[in-house]
Amino acid sequence: MPTMYELKAKIFKAFCDENRLKILELLQSGEKCACTLQDELPIGQSTLSHHMKILIESGVVEVRKDKKWSYYSLSDEGSQLATETLRILLTPKYNDNIQFIKEIKNMKTIKTIEIFDPAMCCSTGVCGPSIDSELMRVATLINSLKEKGLIIKRYGLSTEPHMFVSNQIINDILQADGADILPVTLVDGKVAKKKVYPSNAEFAEWLSVDIQSKSEQKQSCSCGPKGCC
Repeated sequence: MPTMYELKAKIFKAFCDENRLKILELLQSGEKCACTLQDELPIGQSTLSHHMKILIESGVVEVRKDKKWSYYSLSDEGSQLATETLRILLTPKYNDNIQFIKEIKNMKTIKTIEIFDPAMCCSTGVCGPSIDSELMRVATLINSLKEKGLIIKRYGLSTEPHMFVSNQIINDILQADGADILPVTLVDGKVAKKKVYPSNAEFAEWLSVDIQSKSEQKQSCSCGPKGCC
């Protein structure tokens, strides 16, 4: 069992090399395969593999396998943990380390949530001929949580079909039940909800936060001045 110091050292080791910093900068623009990263860096394949292993172990970078290819991207959860760890370390009131341990343990209980939406014009709920109050609730809640540093990943069938294909669980569900089963919510990689969106209470439980009911705010549509479909 690693000590708290070992845990912190593993996180910040990711940032202690100029090549790893360059890799993180490259990944800011989105997912990259190993060959793309190698083309941008003056290092060989074995050295790149060494750096990616350290980045993945830190939790800041995640890897997706597709046959023989490896694709790397920044981890929202890992980046949040690294940011919060640095904040806690540099805040004087946490000198005794007790609060640090409590907050790290609490962050470890926060689950990864992914929502796979059906095909739609946009996810705000205001793009169609009438307002979809349920879509508006989910969009408003996700935006509110994002402001608190809590990220919920959301994929649309019409805009990001590759995410549905590359996720084996979602792919299997669609093969068996068709697109009518959407939306599907995964929590830590396991199916938690089908056909309907999670309630505010379920989001609160999964993310270990208090979610107070707020009056729904009007969302602006991002489909352009001519409206949407």
